[in-house]
Amino acid sequence: MEKKISKSGDDIDSLKLEIESLKKQILENNKIGKGLHENEYQSLYHTIPITKSVDLEKKKYIAPAIKSNYLWADKKVLIVDDVYEVYKLISVYLRDTKIKQLYAKNGLEAIELCTQNSDIDIVLLDIQLPDIDGYQVVKKLKNLRKNLPVVAQTAFALSNDKEKTLSAGFDDYTTKPISKHILLELMDKFL
Repeated sequence: MEKKISKSGDDIDSLKLEIESLKKQILENNKIGKGLHENEYQSLYHTIPITKSVDLEKKKYIAPAIKSNYLWADKKVLIVDDVYEVYKLISVYLRDTKIKQLYAKNGLEAIELCTQNSDIDIVLLDIQLPDIDGYQVVKKLKNLRKNLPVVAQTAFALSNDKEKTLSAGFDDYTTKPISKHILLELMDKFL
């Protein structure tokens, strides 16, 4: 099965947000404190190859079909990430699902929001937060609601990270940059 991807709309918006998020992460990782002076950055250039299947006669871009009927209007997600652009990217990914969204920029806010909102159906939780890390947050959330699905988000993808997150109480794991397709499939398992 194949699906046409348009050159406008949500696909382009999602890609732009993802690129902005990556640019911010790259700049943050290369700022002062890393051997550079204030307002001085290292340059990083990378070409991202885009693999596509093209019908040369019709000039259509073709991609594998994904489930397109994720509708969670009666559900609520808590997105926890200290990088606002990551939250906005996930928010764009989830827009068509109609899921209600809450946002916390740190672990303490996440715990407070879960305490105040017993109708949260799933939590997307960044592991590296400015106040308390995601491992501590998931323990507190599971003490509040044992069966609440909590999915770890991390920029690190080492081989033992998935086992570490699952043994810490997370229900699943995804890496950044977050793929819309993977995120929706992952959430669908729990919703």
